[in-house]
Amino acid sequence: MDGIDLSGGSNESPQLSKYCIQPPSFPRGCLAPHAKPIKQAVRIPVLVAGRIVEPQDAEAVLASGSADFVSVGRALYADPHWCNKAFGKIRAPIRRCIACNVCFERLTLEKDVSCVQNPMIGTEFEALEYAEPQLFPAPAAGRRRVLVLGGGVAGMEAARVLKGRGHDVEVWEKRNQLGGQVPLAVASPDKAEVEAVWTYRWETVQALGVPVRLGVDADLEAICTFAPDHIVVATGAKPAAPPIDLSGLSNKVRVLHAWDVLSDLEAVRPGLRVTIVGGGMVGVETADALRVRGASITVLERQDLMAVGMARNNRLELMERLAADGVALITECRILGVQGERVEIQRKGGPVESLPVGDWLVFATGPKPQRDIMETVQASGVPYTCIGDCAVPGDFLAAIRDGWMAALLMDQVSSRNGRAGEERLVKTEERKS
Repeated sequence: MDGIDLSGGSNESPQLSKYCIQPPSFPRGCLAPHAKPIKQAVRIPVLVAGRIVEPQDAEAVLASGSADFVSVGRALYADPHWCNKAFGKIRAPIRRCIACNVCFERLTLEKDVSCVQNPMIGTEFEALEYAEPQLFPAPAAGRRRVLVLGGGVAGMEAARVLKGRGHDVEVWEKRNQLGGQVPLAVASPDKAEVEAVWTYRWETVQALGVPVRLGVDADLEAICTFAPDHIVVATGAKPAAPPIDLSGLSNKVRVLHAWDVLSDLEAVRPGLRVTIVGGGMVGVETADALRVRGASITVLERQDLMAVGMARNNRLELMERLAADGVALITECRILGVQGERVEIQRKGGPVESLPVGDWLVFATGPKPQRDIMETVQASGVPYTCIGDCAVPGDFLAAIRDGWMAALLMDQVSSRNGRAGEERLVKTEERKS
């Protein structure tokens, strides 16, 4: 035997799989302490894996004497140019793996591998020319003046690639804060790694000198004065209205959307009683954020599984800690109505039950596209493309893919002298596949 390549866990067991494909709760270089005794006991090279996200993580493992080499896996999905960037051969920031494990989940479902940070994985578009276009001469023809409306992840990804391809681009954000839903996404426990979805794009846009304006009211006059050849609409989503009649609810109960809770967790006090309607990813992550602040929580979900869409290793760990801390997780239930301070539900095949709502009734039942700007955009007569959640509410993977592809397609999109109207990137069913 010439060497030992060490990992952990086993994908044969859901409980053990997280030690092999680690969720973000595991520290970087998590298997190094377990490799060190083996390294000290043998005289052949030892390799170890385990959340090697950045070059400094690899250096830390090697410096600790835990291994002779490191094995880099998911980080290469997120950025296939990781090694050349690490050694300084490519002067561009690394797209860091966020340990969301979408790649692993899709493999287990026998689908093609995909990656939130690198939606183009496995295609010709992850080649350096398209992934980091600013490193190459801009195409000689087809330069456009492009206005990006929205300073979230989708808009910033579009701006990054557009500028790298040589287009004249400017970003307008209506609010006085950039990042879209990123602050909400990192609010729950063990979600800090998700910040990299934003930082990679924002740092690149800054380095490229893209003008970004905050607090802009993109009215017709402002758009016409800017005179773009094309508009990329990336205005995101907004909370949808509660899907049930709340007229009978006591005014003692505060009604909130999950986004309201995640954006103001300082308002949560120990002992707060909360009912969350919707046990998808946003609902359970909101429950997790409330849990660590001492709230008493009930989550109501109509499907038979909570956190559908979350990778199984991440989901299993999250659901285990929610249950261990006494969060009531009720699946396969219909909400029949609310009256006073109680909510009536019916579990599958069971009788009607009346449960106390508590202090807060929180809805995590999904957003809807924020398209208030569309009348103005259409009135301008400028060709436009809707990307991200304002096209179809989805996740960061869909938002980044939209922004990336919209920018690459700009070379072929008609200029202002061409057809005015909407250039839709993808059909709804394709966004959800």
